[in-house]
Amino acid sequence: MDLSIKSILHFTQNFWKGIGNQEALMITDDSINGIMQDGMRDLQYISEQYKKYKANGMRAFGRGKKKAVAGKRLNDYQGVSIINTDISKVNMQLTGQTLKGLTNNIKPHDDGMGVTISYDLKDADKIFGNQDRGRNIVGLRKENQDMIYQEILKSVDENIRTEFEGSFQIDITT
Repeated sequence: MDLSIKSILHFTQNFWKGIGNQEALMITDDSINGIMQDGMRDLQYISEQYKKYKANGMRAFGRGKKKAVAGKRLNDYQGVSIINTDISKVNMQLTGQTLKGLTNNIKPHDDGMGVTISYDLKDADKIFGNQDRGRNIVGLRKENQDMIYQEILKSVDENIRTEFEGSFQIDITT
């Protein structure tokens, strides 16, 4: 029997792409549920003005002389879909573009030993600005790390079983 550690620890590009997808979905699902990747949860909005605009789909209120602009999207959001107006907790889901970018940037390592998931560069200011406010969607929280670890261990176990299948015999003599 020629046991190959490399074959036991080797994972395909598709395996790592699947792991990357799982990680991206974990971050997205957590975010929707108000859970940040540092474990913080149910954070509240700092700006009451932002909270009001988000609840209103980023549309102007228009009072008095500005009544004509009521219901019109704010300049930065014209032509942009607003997918989430929930203000009960910080969920990082106003337009969904930042987290959607994460699922589009999954790159398995060429050596078959990992995967990198990343946000779009255009979202860096949003991500870092939110981190400065205690809203962290970078990395994986402990519970998510543990789930990914279990997936990798399961695959290692399958690889070991494949490597050993029919390749050895145990003789017991007394």
